[in-house]
Amino acid sequence: MPIEGTLKNFVRRVNNFQKKNLMFLHTYLSIAALGLGILHLTLSSCIANPFPELGLILTGVLVTTGLLFKWKVVPVFFRKALYKFHASLMVTGILLVILYAGHAVMGSD
Repeated sequence: MPIEGTLKNFVRRVNNFQKKNLMFLHTYLSIAALGLGILHLTLSSCIANPFPELGLILTGVLVTTGLLFKWKVVPVFFRKALYKFHASLMVTGILLVILYAGHAVMGSD
């Protein structure tokens, strides 16, 4: 969808600002979210529900891939595909659906 020049420049400036000034928070908040997810799972009782483990596994994979990029240890031949996976809105959407479904199932008990 083509957007107007001034709007495009505004979006570009906002994106550059968040990349420059807020990306460090992304790393630490994702690690904290994984830790809180593990704590949440250990303190809850959801034996028959597979969604918490699926959500934690997917969150762990996303955090791990992000850390691999941050530490620059991803092999060059694998970098593009792994970044597409890590930055994919589809993967984020699937994670959110898993988390919502897991909590909805537990809320109905």
